[in-house]
Amino acid sequence: MREETEDQFDRTDSGASSRGAVAALAVILVVAAVLRLYNLGADSLWDNEILSLQRAKTPLSDVVEVLRAGTHPPLYSQGVLRPLFVVGQNEFVQRFPSAVFGVLAVAGVYVLGRRVFDVRVGLVASALLALLPLHVYYSREGRMYALLALLVTAWIASLLYARRKNTIGAWIVYAVLGASILYTHYYAGLTIAAVILVTGAAVLTGAVGPSVRRRWLAATGVIGVLFLPWLPSFLYQFENSSSNIPGRQPGDLPDIVSQFFTAFVAVSSPVRAIILGSLAVLAALLVLAAARMAQRAEHDLFPLLVMVAAVVGTVVLAVLVSVVEPILFVRYFAGILPIGCILLAAAAVRGRPRVLGWAAFGALAAVSVACVIPVVTDSWRPDFGAVTETVGAESSDDAIMLVIGNNQNDLALSGLDHYIGDRVPIQVVDTSVGDSAVPDAIAAQGADSDIWLLQHGSTPTLAVPEGFVATVDETYDTRFFERRFRMRLTLLEPVA
Repeated sequence: MREETEDQFDRTDSGASSRGAVAALAVILVVAAVLRLYNLGADSLWDNEILSLQRAKTPLSDVVEVLRAGTHPPLYSQGVLRPLFVVGQNEFVQRFPSAVFGVLAVAGVYVLGRRVFDVRVGLVASALLALLPLHVYYSREGRMYALLALLVTAWIASLLYARRKNTIGAWIVYAVLGASILYTHYYAGLTIAAVILVTGAAVLTGAVGPSVRRRWLAATGVIGVLFLPWLPSFLYQFENSSSNIPGRQPGDLPDIVSQFFTAFVAVSSPVRAIILGSLAVLAALLVLAAARMAQRAEHDLFPLLVMVAAVVGTVVLAVLVSVVEPILFVRYFAGILPIGCILLAAAAVRGRPRVLGWAAFGALAAVSVACVIPVVTDSWRPDFGAVTETVGAESSDDAIMLVIGNNQNDLALSGLDHYIGDRVPIQVVDTSVGDSAVPDAIAAQGADSDIWLLQHGSTPTLAVPEGFVATVDETYDTRFFERRFRMRLTLLEPVA
């Protein structure tokens, strides 16, 4: 690989000064940290976060059995959350590592973009990742996706470094990071497979020396060896696990890709068209730039091909696998977001005509800025924390929680048992069975009981039934992925 100060994309200037680049990166990292840390613990935990929490708190004697019964590998819950929970446990603490991983990924994108291309590409790519709504979203969630993005970035950087330096230590780092990715999320195996295919093609065509070839083969084999202890558990999970969320179809891929820049903020069809059109323009500019590079024997295309394989190869393999197994969930693409930002930045900075590249990139950046604001400022989960505080402060021993109108999605109530289940008995009343369902359920509790009503979704507001008076009445507005809904909490006390 050539030094970053040399021209790989017909560069005519030397880039930003080192001091200016450091100052710009510092500003980008501050913005990234603010977006990921602001009001981080405000939203209640939701189902998937609660699953990670429960696995992290499982006694060590039972942890293998509990993890085996789940759907994910153990690194995040056992290597990140378990030691962290020794310090403390709340919403902020659980999400804090993801915020840190997110900021580190922004820094890593700068380093990798600068090394492969130049300083400007590194800065532009890191700025885009800092603002990218989907990356911000998962950097604010107590799950493994921000860690996955950081590890994928580090692994690809380690591969390029090991190929260049060809030291045993560098190849060991490559192998350990590769195994760590598999222990973080199985979906990353698609990224590893795509990158290995491209690297293997370079090996087979003689694009690397015999020493590099041998060490790459050995280090890649070590990735598999390091994963062998967990392989039986993976196979068991693959055969026995099932998801209650339907996977998206290959035809939904354009919507999934547009969510990289919108997260779960609702946008219009024209905005989606702008996103997809801008991506098409930047992809074309990148291909043309790569073609110019290929015409010059002194240019090294391998780093670019590896990053394209990591992004495009992952998507292609995911679509192919989804024909058999529905795995097209947008969160599973979180690992390739940093590499995608580098490619988009390279197309904007190096592509020609540059005005076209910057216009397309600017459109993506504008959408990202518009959507990242609600990602950071809105409530994204049902506020079961506040509901719990109210119930705990007001309820008597015989209070009953009636969850009325369970018509949104079972996930909308996924944190209810975790927060409230140990405070009051819970009964879900499905209003779709008839108008008498709610009165009958209230009557069944007895006229002497205090009753909490938790209504949500599109359910009409229920009138206070005869014989009761409402002493608490609170409402909470929430987003849950693409949907908005209102939750209303009412305490019914019997009339004396």
